[in-house]
Amino acid sequence: MVFMNKSTLCIRWTAFFLNTLIWIGGSIMLGLSIWVYSKETEFDHMASDKTASACYLALSVLLFVIGFLGSCAILLLKPSLLKIYFSFIMTILLAELSVSLYLYFEQDKIKGFVEKNWNATNDATRTLIQEKFECCSMDPVITSHSSSEDSSCYEKNADNTMARRRDCYTQLLSWVKRNNIALATSAVLVALIQVFLLASSCRLLATIDSGDRMIRQIKVRPLASNNELHPDGSTASYTPPSTPVRHIIERKEWAKLSSKRSFRNAFVEGKTSKAS
Repeated sequence: MVFMNKSTLCIRWTAFFLNTLIWIGGSIMLGLSIWVYSKETEFDHMASDKTASACYLALSVLLFVIGFLGSCAILLLKPSLLKIYFSFIMTILLAELSVSLYLYFEQDKIKGFVEKNWNATNDATRTLIQEKFECCSMDPVITSHSSSEDSSCYEKNADNTMARRRDCYTQLLSWVKRNNIALATSAVLVALIQVFLLASSCRLLATIDSGDRMIRQIKVRPLASNNELHPDGSTASYTPPSTPVRHIIERKEWAKLSSKRSFRNAFVEGKTSKAS
């Protein structure tokens, strides 16, 4: 058992609560993926896209594993599990930072990446995206795709004429600009949660290590004779435990008892010497 003060306990259970939420979120995402694959839904076309399906499954499994590992590590207080969990979170945080820097410095390549994946997607998935985002193909329009001539590509004007909607890349950029505050807040919140989980792991590891160090340093010395005075003043036989006491409260109590026993032994020896 590891002794913790109130602040450490608060950090521990807050981190456990966050990891439990991550675990539940990963479980729900895995359940949704199983539901999409086993039932006929409007997302069947998205499920047939191997790239999107692989990314979604990888994210679901990652969240599930991290949440489960973090919950077990914090609940059981195992240093090995805490170190593995710390490595996972640190790797993800560094990967997110690397991707952010890459997107910032290589903005010109984003459009090419989007167009490449757009061409690799099937027509049914492209039509679904066009309906949800109210957009049409890329710029310039890729006429080789049947989705580029779908009804989702057109909208009625005020004079009842049909006009082609904006391309999906431009629509995506405008959506990001409209929701930039919410997206930035979400990104900062996720980063803060990850930093807190890293810090809480370090705090728990330090607490466990300090407790083990105290156990190694503090030794309870057995008495030379069983006939010495008991700490409560009686003359009964008294033998302290030969192994280190693991709980810090018990260590404090044994220290108090040892000091009282030494004082009483010295007092008795003094009285004996005076009498002689």
